[in-house]
Amino acid sequence: MRSETRGNLTIFEYLYRDAGNFKSHGSILLSGQISQSERDLIEGKLESGEFFIAEQIGVEPLYEELYKFSGGMIQQDHVWHSFGGFRDVSDDDQIDDTECWGTTSEFTKKFASVDGWNLRLSRHAALVP
Repeated sequence: MRSETRGNLTIFEYLYRDAGNFKSHGSILLSGQISQSERDLIEGKLESGEFFIAEQIGVEPLYEELYKFSGGMIQQDHVWHSFGGFRDVSDDDQIDDTECWGTTSEFTKKFASVDGWNLRLSRHAALVP
């Protein structure tokens, strides 16, 4: 990715934290600058101002990173990922071979389409009572 395009990219950061507080961090690269109104819409859709179902918005779930320590799904797992925030791409970010997830507008539309979080879409749905 050429450096002059860095100014037109946004990084969405998120994480998965199990009930034992073990964490796996992730991020996706978005084309475009996220506007304040897009940020407000997305943050307004988060459960309790923080949580979302990764599978429902088409973001890669981060569970498997912790499976290598636990041997797979365990009782401490759940369906929620946590919103970390948005940031502009900096010169320190290694994005040369990173594929864009899509545009900030497309990402916002995924959140806008959420009419309640569907826990059954999560790979961990079996753990939901």
